[in-house]
Amino acid sequence: MRMKLADYLKLDDVMCDLEVSSKTQALHAMADVVSRDGGVPAAALLAALQKRERLGSTGIGQGVAIPHTRIEGVETPRACLARLKKPVEFAAIDDLPVDIILMLITPDAEVNRHLNVLAQFTRRLRFPGVLEGMRTAADARTLCAHLTDKA
Repeated sequence: MRMKLADYLKLDDVMCDLEVSSKTQALHAMADVVSRDGGVPAAALLAALQKRERLGSTGIGQGVAIPHTRIEGVETPRACLARLKKPVEFAAIDDLPVDIILMLITPDAEVNRHLNVLAQFTRRLRFPGVLEGMRTAADARTLCAHLTDKA
């Protein structure tokens, strides 16, 4: 059975108008949110994300970044979503600053699943009207709904 995007993103992991001034601050804040359940320490998660960013920016363009990593200690894929109050430099492929960040964490051993979930989210973000809806969402629930197709 194919999982839906909503299966990977909990409302508790959605931040509306996150106030940060850099890519590192954004990743740090998101790692803190994901680490709350005790699965993976925030420092380990941040280190893994920064290691991935050194390979090349995960800024995919149009003000969107999808930092992602596979990491030991995670049992199922998990996402965290942040809409930033002000865009930050992310070295995106189109050189535009980023205001929507979708972090994806998957189990270390599940390469194919990691790529599948990443592709699902990327396709949804490119769907007409999704980014506009996310940018104008009044709250975290609505922001999440636009991404997970529950708007």
